[in-house]
Amino acid sequence: MTTMEPWVIGMICNGIIAVAYVFISLAITVPLARSGQLRSNPLGAATASIFFSCAVHHGIHSVHMALPSLGIDDPQGYAMREAWDWPLSLWDVVGAVVGVYYWTLRRNYSSLMEGAQLFQDLRQREQQALEL
Repeated sequence: MTTMEPWVIGMICNGIIAVAYVFISLAITVPLARSGQLRSNPLGAATASIFFSCAVHHGIHSVHMALPSLGIDDPQGYAMREAWDWPLSLWDVVGAVVGVYYWTLRRNYSSLMEGAQLFQDLRQREQQALEL
């Protein structure tokens, strides 16, 4: 039985993390945009931006490691493959599991996730401050 190389696990898990983070970013951005809060809710916009930037970061890792397998001579990809070790791969597994777990929780807490309610408390506090 052949063991999988650490970089393969890292490539797969980073891809999973990237997809999970893109969708988390969209799950925050779309409701904020629909409710007109994208500009007025900097915490929500910043949270979505953090997830999006992390998605790009993890996605780039996956792409670089995959390119040599696609016949593209990518020095960074070869270097990343060489540098990826088991501890790093195990953390990638943890990250991928957490990303997938988040989406399983969203189904259970869907009523909390509707609209822009994740950041509704901030909106309510702003309204209360205006009323004072």
